[in-house]
Parts: sequence; C-alpha cells; structure tokens
Amino acid sequence: MAEATQVEAPAKPSPEEKRAAAEAEVDALVKKGLKALDEFEKLDQKQVDRIVAKASVAALNKHLVLAKMAVDETGRGLVEDKATKNIFACEHVTHYMAGQKTVGLIREDEVMGIDEVAEPVGVVAGVTPVTNPTSTAIFKSLIALKTRCPIVFGFHPGAQKCSVEAAKIVRDAAIEAGAPENCIQWIEHPSIEATGALMKHPGVATILATGGPGMVKAAYSSGKPALGVGAGNAPAYVDTDVDIVRAANDLVLSKHFDYGMICATEQAIIAHKDVYAPLVKELKRRKAYFVNADEKAKLEQYMFGCTAGSGQKPVLNSVVPGKSPQFIAKAAGFEIPADATILAAECKEVSDDEPLTHEKLAPVQAVLKADDKEQAFEMCEKMLKLGAGHTAAIHTNNQELVREYGVRMHACRIIWNQPSSLGGIGDIYNSIAPSLTLGCGSYGGNSVSGNVQAVNLINIKRIARRNNNMQWFKIPAKTYFEPNAIKYLRDMHGIEKAVIVCDKVMEQLGIVDKVIDQLRARDNRVTFRIIDYVEPEPSVETVERGAEMMREEFEPDTIIAVGGGSPMDAAKIMWLLYEHPEISFSDVREKFFDIRKRAFRIPPLGEKAKLVCIPTSSGTGSEVTPFAVITDHKTGYKYPITDYALTPSVAIVDPVLARTQPRKLASDAGFDALTHSMEAYVSVYANDFTDGMALHAAKLIWDNLAESVNGEPGLAKTDAQEKMHNAATMAGMAFGSAFLGMCHGMAHTIGALCHIAHGRTNSILLPYVIRYNGAVPEEPTSWPKYNKYIAPERYQDIGAQMPKGALLVGPPGTGKTLLAKAVAGEAHVPFFSLSGSEFVEMFVGVGASRVRDLFEEAKKNAPCIIFIDEIDAIGKSRDSHYGGGNDEREQTLNQLLAEMDGFDTSKGLLILAATNRPEVLDPALLRPGRFDRRVIVDRPDLKGRIEILKVHARNVHLDETVDFENIALATSGAVGSDLANMINEAAILAVKSGRSAVSQKDLLEAVEVVLVGKEKKDRILSAQERRIVSYHEVGHALVSALQKDAEPVQKITIVPRTMGALGYVMQVPEEEKYLNTKKELEAMLVGYLGGRAAEELVFDTVTTGAANDIEQATKVARAMITQYGMSDKFGLMGLATQESQYLSGRAVLNCGDDTATEVDHEVMILLHNSYEEAKRLIGSHREALDKIATYLIRRETITGKEFMKIFHAVERGIEIPENLDDLVIPEEKQNTVTLDKPEIQ
Repeated sequence: MAEATQVEAPAKPSPEEKRAAAEAEVDALVKKGLKALDEFEKLDQKQVDRIVAKASVAALNKHLVLAKMAVDETGRGLVEDKATKNIFACEHVTHYMAGQKTVGLIREDEVMGIDEVAEPVGVVAGVTPVTNPTSTAIFKSLIALKTRCPIVFGFHPGAQKCSVEAAKIVRDAAIEAGAPENCIQWIEHPSIEATGALMKHPGVATILATGGPGMVKAAYSSGKPALGVGAGNAPAYVDTDVDIVRAANDLVLSKHFDYGMICATEQAIIAHKDVYAPLVKELKRRKAYFVNADEKAKLEQYMFGCTAGSGQKPVLNSVVPGKSPQFIAKAAGFEIPADATILAAECKEVSDDEPLTHEKLAPVQAVLKADDKEQAFEMCEKMLKLGAGHTAAIHTNNQELVREYGVRMHACRIIWNQPSSLGGIGDIYNSIAPSLTLGCGSYGGNSVSGNVQAVNLINIKRIARRNNNMQWFKIPAKTYFEPNAIKYLRDMHGIEKAVIVCDKVMEQLGIVDKVIDQLRARDNRVTFRIIDYVEPEPSVETVERGAEMMREEFEPDTIIAVGGGSPMDAAKIMWLLYEHPEISFSDVREKFFDIRKRAFRIPPLGEKAKLVCIPTSSGTGSEVTPFAVITDHKTGYKYPITDYALTPSVAIVDPVLARTQPRKLASDAGFDALTHSMEAYVSVYANDFTDGMALHAAKLIWDNLAESVNGEPGLAKTDAQEKMHNAATMAGMAFGSAFLGMCHGMAHTIGALCHIAHGRTNSILLPYVIRYNGAVPEEPTSWPKYNKYIAPERYQDIGAQMPKGALLVGPPGTGKTLLAKAVAGEAHVPFFSLSGSEFVEMFVGVGASRVRDLFEEAKKNAPCIIFIDEIDAIGKSRDSHYGGGNDEREQTLNQLLAEMDGFDTSKGLLILAATNRPEVLDPALLRPGRFDRRVIVDRPDLKGRIEILKVHARNVHLDETVDFENIALATSGAVGSDLANMINEAAILAVKSGRSAVSQKDLLEAVEVVLVGKEKKDRILSAQERRIVSYHEVGHALVSALQKDAEPVQKITIVPRTMGALGYVMQVPEEEKYLNTKKELEAMLVGYLGGRAAEELVFDTVTTGAANDIEQATKVARAMITQYGMSDKFGLMGLATQESQYLSGRAVLNCGDDTATEVDHEVMILLHNSYEEAKRLIGSHREALDKIATYLIRRETITGKEFMKIFHAVERGIEIPENLDDLVIPEEKQNTVTLDKPEIQ
C-alpha cells in the first residue's frame, strides 16, 4: 500500500510582506499614472470635453447594471436609488462641468490684466466608501478626466467588484475617446496597507477621500493636500411657520432614499412644540413607523450597543448602514409593517444619552420636540458637534429665520425646505454645485467647505499684467475766485444755521465780520455761532470740543472755516465728528499706502452740513484738499488725516481777504505753496491733471511772490497778491491728488519741534530735498505708474537744473580731495581725478588739448565725476593783478570754460574742483552755469574732530582711558591731516613705551608734538635762563588765572621744544567757542604780555623770549581796531581785509597812510594798557609768582591743577610742601579743566 504524502499549506504572509507587496503594486500604478499625466498635457479643451462626454454616456448606459451590482455586493441600499445616484454622477455633474474651462488659458480679463492658466494638479488618489461605491467612482473619474488628472483608486474592500466595474466602464470609454491608457487605475488587491501606501506615495499630488472619520483623518495626515469628507449628522428644524405636508414629505423622502446612505441625510427632526403633533401625524401618514419605548431600547441596543441613559459611548453597528427598516427592526427584535418607509424614535435630548441622535446612515430617524426656537437651535448645534460642518436643514416660510439659522449653525450647507439628502448633493433642488463629495470646511477638519468640483483638481496660474492703478483728480464741487468772491455766501443755497470756525486773529482783523455781513445780507435770516479758539496747531481736544457743540447744542447746516490752514483743518475734523460721532479719531489717523484701499474708510460727509472753506493766507491749499493736520498735545504727535470725504463742499478764494496778512506770513505762505507745487509735480502720484496745476502754480509763485511781499502799495502789488492767492489754491488742487513728499512731512515735524513757521521751514528744507531727490534713490517708491526715476527731469521742467560744477574751498588738509572721492563712491560712478598743474605746459596748446581729451573720455563714461585739484593752477584770473598774460594758461582756461558750457547735465556729468585760493580764480569760472555751487570745507568743529579722530583710530588699539572729546577740545583749529598725524604720533609713543594700546597720555603728548614739536632735552639752559623762562611762563599763567574772561590753564612747562619754544603755557577754554567778546580779547592781550611783565618785575630787564607773545598780541590788537570795530576812535569802520582766507589769513589795510599811522598809534595804546594791567596783576601777587616759579624750576612741567593748588595755598598763607600731594587746602574749589588749542607763549 503506497504511503500518503502530506502537502503543507503555503505560509501566511507577514505584515511586512503584505506592506511590501502593497507598496510595490501602488508604485507601479503611480508610475503609470505619471506617464499618463505627461500624455494628458498634449490634449486641448475640446478633446478633454469629448472624452468626458463619451465616458459619462458609457457609465449612464450601465447605470442600472452598476446599481444592481452594488446592492448585490454590499447588501446595502435600494437598486432604484443607487441607479439615481449613478445617473446624477453621469448627468448632473457632467452637465455642470460642460462649460468649465480646465485646459490652458481658461480666463482673460483685458480690463484687470489677469490671464488664468489651468494645469492638472497631478496624479490623484481616489478613496471611495462602501455606501456609494459606483456613483462615487464615476463622479471622481469624470472630474479627474475633466482636469486631465490621472486617478488611482483605493476602493473599499466590501465594494471592490462593483467599484472596479464602474471605473472600468468610464476608463474604457475615455481611452477610446482619446484619453491616455492609464488615465484611470485601481488597486487590484485592496487593503488598509495598500490604501495607506497610495495616499503617502510621493508621486501622488492630492487625495480625493470620501468615507468615515478615520479614513478622512488618515488622508489629511498623509502629508498631501487632501479633499476629504467625513461624517455628517444633519439636524432638520421644523418651524411653526411651515407647510407641514411638504415638510413631512421631504423628510420621509430624504431618509428613505437609498436607505439613508447619503451623508447629507437628516439624522434628527427637531420640531417646534406648536407643530410637533401635526408633523408626527403627517410622518405616520407617510408610513413612518414610530417605535414605542421598548422597541426604542431594542433599536438603540442593536444599532449602537447601548441604550438611552446607560452612560455608555454609542458606537454604530457597521451592519446597519444601508439596511431596510424591516431588516433593522427584525434584527433588533421586533416586527414592523412591510410597507413602513422609515423607523422613527422620539428622543428627549441630543447627546450620547440618546444614541439615536448620532449619525446612522440608515432609514432610522430621531424625532425631538423643542419648546421654542432657541431650544431648537441649541439642539441643532449639538447635533452638528457630532457631525461638524456637513449639512443642516430647516423647514420654514420665514426667510429671516433661515438666515439666522444659517449664521448660527456650523454647517457648510443650509438646506431650506428640501430633502436634505438630495439637496446637499446639489443641482436637483437648488443651485449648489452637483457633487458626491461634500466638503465640511474647518468645522469638520476639511480643506474645502463647498461641494468638491473639477476646479479643485487644477492649479490655476495667474499671469498678471503691470497695471497703472486708476488715478483720480478730486477737488471741491464748487470753487469760487476773483476779488470779493466772499459775496457767494449771500446766494449759496441752504444756509439757515452756520458755525464759523476761526482763530482770534481773524476776529481782530475784522475778517469774521465780513463773513457775518454776507450772511446778514441774505434773503433769509441766518443764525450763527463762532468757534474762535482754534490754535495755530489744532489739537484733538479743540476739534472734539467744537464737534460736541455742533452735535449737542446747535446742529448747523453749514460750517464756514475762515483763516489759514489751522482753522480749515480743525473744521474738517469737526465736520467729521459732527456727522459721525461714532468714529474714533484714533482710527482715522492711521497711515495708508493707497488712499482708495485704506483699512478704515470715512463715510461720505455732507448729510447734516456742508463745509465752506475761505482762506485768508496764500499758501495752505487746505480749502481744496482732503488733508487735515491735528496735534495731540499730550503726546506731541502731529497726525496728518487724509480722506477724500474731508474735501470741502465749497472753496471761496477771495484775494481781498489775503491783503491783511503780514509780510512775514505772506513770505512763509508763498514758500509753503511753492513746496506744494514742486512736490506735487515730482510726486510718484503726479498725473496729467495735477501737472498742469502744479506747473502753473509754480510759475505764478516765481513771478509774483517777491512783488506780493516787498512791493510798494499799488496796482502791481494787488495784482501779485491775487495771483499768489490763486496759485496757492491751484497748488492745493495739485497736491490734493498727487500728495506731498518728505519736505512737507519734515517741515511739520521740525517746525513743531523748533517752533518755526511751517512755510519758513519748507523754504529751509526745500533745497536739501531737491538735492536729495535729484539723485537716484537707494529704494524707489513702489507705484505702478512711476516706472522710472524722473525727479531730476521734473525739477528741470520746473526750472531747476543740476549744477554743472561745484567748487570745494577750504584750508589745506581739510579733506577736499577725499570728499570728492567719497561723492563718486556714494554715487557709484567713474571718477576722473587730475591736478591743475598737470594741464600746465610750456608749449602753447598742450593744456587745452588735455582738457578736450579729458571731457571726451568723461562723456563716453557718463554718468561720472571729473575732479580737478588745485584748480587755481589753471583757473587763475586773467586780470593782470593776478599775473595775467600767460598764453598757455589762458588757452587752457578758455578751453575749460568752453567745455563746461558744452555738456548737458542731464547726461550725469559733474565737475568738482578744489582750491584754497578762491579769491584768485577767474570770475568766468565762478559764474552761474559753471562752478555755480561753492562748498566750504572748513576746519572741523568739535563734533567733526571727534568723528575724524574715531575714523583714524579705527585700526589702532586704544585703552579705556582714551577720551576723544577731551582731545578734540585740545585741538581747536586742527584740520583732518593734523588729527591723523596726532593719532599716528600717539601710536608711535605707545610703541616706544612698550605698550600694546594707546592711552590718553599718549594722545595728549601727541597733541603737543604736532602743535609745538617734540621735547628737546639735549638743549641745556643755564640756571639763570631756566629761572627767566620759568618766571616768564608762570607770568602768563598767573595773569590768566587772575582774569575772569581768560581761558583756564592746562599745563606749564619749561622744557624746550623742537619748534623753538623754550617753554609754553597750554590754555584751554571750557567749551568750544566761535565768537570772542571784547573783554575776552582784552584778557587775551593781557595774557600774551604777562610773561614779559613778569620778566621786567622780577629781573628788572626784558629778554627776546617775548617775541612771539608780542607778535600775537599785536595781531589781536590790530584786528580789534581794524576788523572788529572795537576802537572808540574808528568805531565801526572796517580798515582791513583778510587775504588768502584759507592760507595765511593775512590782514591787509585798505586805508590811507595817515589813517594807518593813527591805527598804529591806537594799537600801541591798547598794547601799553594791556601791558600795564599785566604788571599790576603780577605785582599784586608777587609771592604766588615766586613760589610757583620756584616749584616749576624744580619740576620743569606742572599741570593746571598743580598750578592752581599752589596759587590757592599761597593766597591762604599755607606753606608749600615738597610733595604737593601732602598739600591740603580747606574747602578747595575743584577747578574743572578741559582741553582746547594751546596758546604757545
């Protein structure tokens, strides 16, 4: 007998093997899909529409077959209703999509300049439910075909066969019509792993997910854009005002349709108590079976595994969805009639304690009674918490109630008087887009809130044309001008109650009386109030106070603003707050980028009152603009309020009223108007309408400002004043639409800070702003019409031209050449640098040739800068006084003049030149059109010296003792090169001392080295000479200490210096000074002569050591008499002029010989008196002189503090110890000593 062979069963695959197999299958499908995507790109709209039409017809042909397959395979739903769903997917959806463009250029908007281009999102993962398998597969396949998106399905395992058949029918028809081979695919071996792999595959662009909450959550957590739809729990509220019969019909129809297997189906009927009974009666008439209490408990237990009030969490039995009411009742343990359409159960509340109020997807309806509308709404809201965002239904004839319901409910579809199931999917009962995938919005964790359509599967690219934003020109509806135009107030319509807004000055000048006279001349009686407390800078409190009076007390129909800009600005905001008290000032003060798109818009004004503005100064323009500047005095902020609603109703431009303005005001107002016109013309918002106003206003101001301010009374001045008044209003019209710039903005801020008139501040700032705007900006303003920077050209249109040349003038070493290079560097342009001497040749014509070559090369490289250093070498005056007659130099100069006349500044060619002898230059070089801009590069001031020191010390190691301000004070009059030398000397001194960082001591020593030379310790003075020098220097110091107006002593030394000084006293003012008083100069003379006086008093003789002192004293004394007007004899007569200001600064007498003799005599008297005063001061403090001199001989150098300490000790009779640290002076006053330029004596 043969042995039986045992066959082993194949091993069950592990989870890892299942996952790997699923991923491999999905990967193959997606790769095919990506290939199909490339092929889809070749199709046009016509071909796509034909494919969709053919595919939909093929599915429609099999709608009943597919419905039977679905019911047979799933055991759920009704064949006829599933057939209806299939037809809906084929017919309604296709019809809705028919006119939609989804390929290439889908929309052109010529007006707005937007073209929209559609592209498929890519490969789509389609996930379908067991409840609607065939209709969902058809729907998603058709919208994928419409958008040229290949779709890969992961069907529900419980409906795989019918779903595949539906997809296959659509696919085959589509391929036959021209679609790519793999346009529609599906997973053949469905599983959770396969669906998960599909949703997470990197080749999948988006997910179309329809199913339960778990599946939708998985789609959204896949990391891909997903269109997911989850559970619904739709409430249906039945109001008192309702057609009961229709409502009952719709409710039964909806719940019975496909046995409740549409997620939009009502899950609970919530009826008002007044209609509850008749509604239940109608429901029963339509074969709704209402279960009793026992049957309800059995139903709950079967469907949710718990009963009402059990406290357990309801969980729906997965067998229930789509089953007939008879099946469900029998399975629950009770019988119902065979013709029953739905099961109905009366419930008390919406919660987990009433399981039947949860989503059921079955023909089982919860029915609840509400005592009132509010309770009903609350029940509906609780229902939606269990199915957030999906659908809510309402049955009522009250449209307002429907809207209230729609606002309250967190549902993306509010279905009104319709079966919710068929109403929710759209296009049958309403105009909602037809779809079988219904978005729940953020309420339900979805990315869409509408019904999913083909448009959700395309990427829309927008091609945006550059548009010029629509521009505007807005001015008051009426503007009256000409002399005595104020008479329009007599005829103006509708003035019964008027408020006159002004300031005190308008009342004092009688302007307000003129307004009142016109009002009294009207046919009707006008009552009026006057607000006369407007400040020069109107405050928030003022406008609120005025508006409150208008609102609470007077209620005017006309507001008349009279005066300058302040009353008109205040009146505008009063007008606003009068008509709209609900508006907060803080809202209207915020900035904006585009006035038409500002975050807060002021509503139109004029319902209660009209605003009439009457300017009395020729500058503000506020009478025609939408601007008002209001100041918050609590914070100091000025708020420019802007809105076209603030544009006055009427402007009355009466030049007669402006004749009373003072000359200063007329001048300031004129410059204000000029700024308005220029900034409006150069503004990025400028346009053809504002340009005309701005240019003509500027012309009128140029032609008439001087005459209107300085002219003699008469017709010419009156005419000029009228032109100025008109120009100010025209400039206002221009900047009202073109807006203003930085000059105006800065003028408001600086004017308020420094208390300078607004127009005058504008006039100060305007040249600087023009200079700034005349260069290419670092960051242009973003405004579409302003497509290139044209400010320089616009300034030229007004009349301003960029200067051809600028002359840098200043002493040697101040950085003129460095400044020229810096300008070129900042401008990022080529820089041609030559010295004047390079043009000078002994051969005639060579210099001129070099000038021509230079300009030719520069023109080729324009924009660029030409820099000629030491231009006086070729530009010296041709006058014989300055050595004229050199043919070669004159030819070179002539050629330079010709070249400067021959180039166009608009090409960006600028000539810079430097000299320290401007007085010798030929006048032809300096005339306008050549070097017409002179830039003084003078010796730096205190702040400048500090900054220069910092620049030169950037690469030098400094210790913590360094104080640049102290050094800067000690170096008054030093130029940049001096300061650079001092830093270098300090570094050398530090190295010599073996230190790695420069200290303050090094810097102070370096100052002395640069100014007076190094210590010359090898020069040995005899004991007598040392004693004379010591007394000499202490004499200087003592005289200075004894005089109130003298500068404090910083240091005394008798160490000889390399520049010849045997000793010197360093004196320092306590702050940098630009002026000297007569007393200070007299004290200076006494100080200069103090050394000589000490010599004579102590040694009864004088030495040559006072030579420099006498020279300096004579120079000061002569200047006092000949230049400073400090002589009683010559008074204010100028007797000398300074030549070579930036070199020697030598003063040259310009008087006769006799007068010169008298000047010498006056100088001699002044010096004699000073010398006698020095002797008197020293003689009266001889003891102090002796002791300080003795100490100085022993120490060689003492500080100013040591000097003053000894002086105070001697004055108090205190003995001087060997070590000054041991010297204690009671109540010693601290002598604060700062540094400045030392006076070498």
